[in-house]
Order: sequence, then structure tokens, then C-alpha cells
Amino acid sequence: MLVDEETSCEDFKGLRLIHLLMAAAEALTGVNKSRDLARVILVRLKELVSPNDGTNMERLAAYFTDALQGWSTNPTPEDHGVIKRWQRQKSIGTVQETGRRLVAFAASIGQPFSFHQCRLDSDRL
Repeated sequence: MLVDEETSCEDFKGLRLIHLLMAAAEALTGVNKSRDLARVILVRLKELVSPNDGTNMERLAAYFTDALQGWSTNPTPEDHGVIKRWQRQKSIGTVQETGRRLVAFAASIGQPFSFHQCRLDSDRL
């Protein structure tokens, strides 16, 4: 069936993205730290994902890729990467669900992460 093939392909790509994210995180924090390796992996991830297009997993991977790239250039013990995203007309529920998914994913790979949302009214831009 075509649907099963598409789902299988999406699952495979999602699994590949998770493996690349874990490899990048390991390259940044593991015993054999290598920023150069992490940068190569993160460049490849940037080619594969977009925060605006693709599946939920691809968008989630895009946010983590951005955070890991930020951390790879300026790691501090207090700041494990900051994800900043301006989204117009997204419901508060959507934002909160994204936060829950990011926290769960980070926990699943042993990466410290916290999610805090803020709202900026359009008259303050």
C-alpha cells in the first residue's frame, strides 16, 4: 500500500533525524568531544529539516538543530541552548504542546532542556 510506504519512509527519516541529533549532542558533550564533528552533523541536519515545512518530527528536529548550533558556538553550564521562534497567530495550546514535545525529546536523549514561553504584544514590536 502507498500509505504504508509513505508512513514507513517518514518513520525512517524521523529515526535518522533522531540519530543525527543524538550524534551531534554526543559530539558536543561526550567523552570524545569534537566541535568539528558536531558542526558537520549540524550542517547536514540543516539541509534535511525546516521549522516551517515537513512533518512534525522534521520541524522539531529543526528547533533542536538550531539550539545545538547555538550551544556549539557558545556553551555555558547555565545555558544549554536557547530556541527563539516568532510564530504569528499560533494558539497558546499549540505553543504549549510544542514545549511539552521538546522537553520530552530532550529527556529521551539525556539532554538538559527547559521550555518557557513568553508573549509579546504586537504594539511592543
